[in-house]
Amino acid sequence: MEILYKGKYLNLISVDGYESLDESPIVLIFVKRIFKDGTIRYAVRSEHCPPYSTTEKYYTVVSGTIDEGENAHQTAVRELEEETGIKLLDVDLMKYGLSGVPICKSTNMRANLMHCTIREEAQGLSYEMVDIKGDGTEAERKSNTLWFTFEEILEIIEDTEKYDLLFYLSVFIYREAHEKEI
Repeated sequence: MEILYKGKYLNLISVDGYESLDESPIVLIFVKRIFKDGTIRYAVRSEHCPPYSTTEKYYTVVSGTIDEGENAHQTAVRELEEETGIKLLDVDLMKYGLSGVPICKSTNMRANLMHCTIREEAQGLSYEMVDIKGDGTEAERKSNTLWFTFEEILEIIEDTEKYDLLFYLSVFIYREAHEKEI
């Protein structure tokens, strides 16, 4: 394997004369929040994504790339805090779903699907709310986290094309694995 270009999140590689993208592994986190009144909502990111559009926002799940020295679990805990303001005090709340799932045939991109259930009455015991920091980028400053019911998420998928494929996949993989809980 020959690295033709090395970037922070993306490399262009050549293997046996075939060029392809080698992307940083990512973590996708499906966050379920149970409010004191029993209402269940899920975290949905409304993100400004310059690669797709300079003006529109797209829906996605809480996600991020695995930084050097981190494992998928540590990345998920960090991204949860950066993108939702939820700081886990009990990191065992973050659960693995699928690990190392190939996302695209033409790239070497792999995703780790994780899920986390936050119970509002456990505030201060298993988590605390902190300021949403983001990662400091312009795109992150233009993004925000919204809380939707599962039915509202399905409506987003039906009614708009403003979501990314990872959001779509995460929703349906989560539904398949946790159908009795929804």
